[in-house]
Amino acid sequence: MVKPISLPSITFPTQKAALEYFRGILYRYEIGDSVSDPVHDTMLRELADRHPDATEKIGVGISEFFIDRTDAGDYGYVSAASRGIWIRRIDDSVVDWSYQTAIKKPGMRTSFKDALRLAVNDRRVALRDAAFAAGTVRCALTGALIPTKAEADVIYRDPRWNEIVEDFVATLGGWSKVETNSGFGQIAVGGRITDPRVLASWLEHWDHYANPILVMKDEGGRGSRS
Repeated sequence: MVKPISLPSITFPTQKAALEYFRGILYRYEIGDSVSDPVHDTMLRELADRHPDATEKIGVGISEFFIDRTDAGDYGYVSAASRGIWIRRIDDSVVDWSYQTAIKKPGMRTSFKDALRLAVNDRRVALRDAAFAAGTVRCALTGALIPTKAEADVIYRDPRWNEIVEDFVATLGGWSKVETNSGFGQIAVGGRITDPRVLASWLEHWDHYANPILVMKDEGGRGSRS
């Protein structure tokens, strides 16, 4: 069965579509370049959070992404000409990571975060639809006119998705509490939050802290999305 790859700001219909999108970002820049497009940066932060070693890779926090020659990483030997998307942390340390691993082998926390994302998806869609119903919609990042709903993305910038989630998880007692039971126990099963108290708390948290914005779908490096 084909399984979509869902990030807070975007859903790819297939794994292949996600891989093509992030490969597009990888080759959009030259070796040594920082990832300067703010939408690319947002998508990479959301993807990095899916990585099975996200805590180790992200470390003290991400300052930026940049393109460089890649280490062998998760896929063994690579040629000297191979390139990768690197993380520069806020303490100026750097680490190679694999966007392919983040897509193909998400970590345990991803299921819970996917459940949180699914729980507020109706809110995100309603925000987009209401904006277009009210009149002219412009990209919050560039000011460019967004002609149709199909050409709009809803993303998180200030605060970012991961910040919203981490703050919420802290109210539950931290990740150790979420991961206490196999399959996340009564908190999240099958991609949905099944504990009504946790669901109500999450929706209240999102309504209070989330500040989603509408942006134009970037023409460079993106695959098909829904």
